[in-house]
Amino acid sequence: EALAFRVPLLLGVAAAAHPEFLRYPSPSSSSSDSPAPGSAPTPSPRDSYLSTSTATYACHDRVVVGVDYYPEQWPLEDLKPDMHSIKHDLGADMIRIGEFMWHELEPENNRFNFTFLDLVVQLAEDLNLEIMLGTPTATMPAWLAKEHPEVLLKGPDSADGFEGASAGFGGRRQYSFNSLTYRRYTTRLVARLAERYGHRSIVTFWQVDNELGHEGSDLDFSRQSLLSWRMWLDSQYNGNIQKLNEDWGTVFWGVTYNSFDEIPLPRWTIPGGPGRWNQNFRSNQSPGMLLDFRRFRRDSVTDFSNSMVAILRRAGIKGCITTNAPGGFWGKAMDHNDIFKSMDIPAYDNYAVWGGSTSAPQASSVAMILDVVRGWAQPGKHGWMVAEQLIGAQGHDIIGYTPRPGQVKAWSTASLLHGAIGLNFFRYRAAVFGQEEFCYGILDHTTPRGTGRKWKETKEVYGIAKQHEELWLAPIEAKVALIYDAENIFAWQAQPQSTNFWFENEAHRLYRPFWRNGVAIDAISTNRLLSMGDATELLKRYRILLLPVPMVTSDELVDFLAKFVESGGTLW
Repeated sequence: EALAFRVPLLLGVAAAAHPEFLRYPSPSSSSSDSPAPGSAPTPSPRDSYLSTSTATYACHDRVVVGVDYYPEQWPLEDLKPDMHSIKHDLGADMIRIGEFMWHELEPENNRFNFTFLDLVVQLAEDLNLEIMLGTPTATMPAWLAKEHPEVLLKGPDSADGFEGASAGFGGRRQYSFNSLTYRRYTTRLVARLAERYGHRSIVTFWQVDNELGHEGSDLDFSRQSLLSWRMWLDSQYNGNIQKLNEDWGTVFWGVTYNSFDEIPLPRWTIPGGPGRWNQNFRSNQSPGMLLDFRRFRRDSVTDFSNSMVAILRRAGIKGCITTNAPGGFWGKAMDHNDIFKSMDIPAYDNYAVWGGSTSAPQASSVAMILDVVRGWAQPGKHGWMVAEQLIGAQGHDIIGYTPRPGQVKAWSTASLLHGAIGLNFFRYRAAVFGQEEFCYGILDHTTPRGTGRKWKETKEVYGIAKQHEELWLAPIEAKVALIYDAENIFAWQAQPQSTNFWFENEAHRLYRPFWRNGVAIDAISTNRLLSMGDATELLKRYRILLLPVPMVTSDELVDFLAKFVESGGTLW
């Protein structure tokens, strides 16, 4: 049952790879994030685990619509009428709940209280209102942050020389993906959820965490990240420090290493110029180190996600597993192609506009991102979900562009046209407190149930989704493919070479001309491309390949593309 990971020896792998880890009655308050030698086992080959799904529901052959509902944020007397109205007046199939409920479920260390969630699940069952249940690991409870401040991640150094700040409690995604202590607590929580609700027929989908890697949480410069970074490098280079020195070119500026224990995180070595908008962090370390660091961060995020999936699989849950990918994914040190390999279906939070947006994006830009999300699905599987589809103006402190009447219907229908088979509107009702008071919902703060322009527009979208289900479920057959590689994007993140460069813009330059002419386009990773057979066979599927700004490519890809062109294909 061992879950296999991209690279062995990531700190915390024991939490996912060994069933006995689930038997921890209570993580010790003296737990340390410093790994003992040999404490991280070498996992089994990756594919031996990832091919196994316990879902008994159809993840790909129906269209479902719903709302993001946060029942813990509203008076108890609203619960039953809200859920009845969501099902029978609005016409939703599903509510998405639970992703921020850790404190409600475990108000004190190892004291669980499922009373409220039991009530919500039972009401949903009575109404035949399906549930997408989130594992609430994105927001740790206050008692955990107090007992184990070492689980908090640390941000990058500022360009003017100030050391990166440790995350403070009170927001979300403050945890380090490399913290073994945090892995212990999340393992226990998710195991309890899976045990209690994994076999409930009404829980048809499970969402792992929330927007993994978003808001800078893909990066981490904490001590636990440093320890894991060194272990990762030791594994990557098979213990050969000389190979690392050669690959990084450390002879330049005389920064050669004698051992992996000498290698730091890629911080500022001296104060430098200001950070730039098109770099997720800035460092004047070797480009080779910066590329490897982003690979390490990618693997750290994927490792955590896989560990949560392993717990759900081991419990034999019936529902389909996903996670809600955030926007801006090409600006992060992560790869959703890796994350969704262990899951049943991809999901994405479709915010065409956000706080600070002054206008709507080009329709072709929205379309391209939706095609990329469709490409995260596993070979032979069709469809993806919109976990969060904005319905009104959004923003935390600054409110962005307000969608015009009918504009959300257009964005939602675009998702369906580009392969979505599930769609949840964010959110049912706008919050009256907290950091997202200005994230407007189907119902605004005082809008009565069943009224308002957005209520009507939501019902119209639901009608489109249901009336044309056969169309949305039909496979999309494209003769053009936009291909991209995460490691190439990582290289551009480290060295954008221009203050105006942004990978997404360069990809869009190639995508838009075909989109304007109504041409269907797949957007897939180069790894997916190379798995499709030889270049001659590929021509039966694609006539044109679009490859934006290749700075880092493999010899295998270069040879493949040369043969593709020689065989009659076209490469842009």
